[in-house]
Amino acid sequence: MAGGQDLFDAIVMADDRFHGQGYQEGYEEGSSLGIIEGRQHGTLHGAKIGSEVGCYQGFAFAWRGLLRSHATGKDRVIAMLKIVTLRVTGFFCHQLEISLKR
Repeated sequence: MAGGQDLFDAIVMADDRFHGQGYQEGYEEGSSLGIIEGRQHGTLHGAKIGSEVGCYQGFAFAWRGLLRSHATGKDRVIAMLKIVTLRVTGFFCHQLEISLKR
C-alpha cells in the first residue's frame, strides 16, 4: 500500500509543484518584460518633456534676440527671458548629471 500511497501523493502534489514552477517562470519573464516596457515608456515620455523644454528654450532665445535689437524700455522683459533661458539650460545640465550617475 505504501507504493500506491506514494503514487497518489505524487499526483496530488503535482498541482502544487507545477503551480510553484509556473509562478517562478512567470515572475522571471514578467520582470524582464517590465524592464523593457519601463525603458520604452521612459524614453517616450522623456522625449516629450525634452521637446517641451526645448520649445521654451527656443522661444526665450528668439525673443531675447528680437528684443535686444529693439531694446527701448524692455529691460525687464529681457531679464525675465534671460532667467527662463538659464533655468532651461540648468534643467538640461541637471538631467545630464542624473543620467551620468546611473
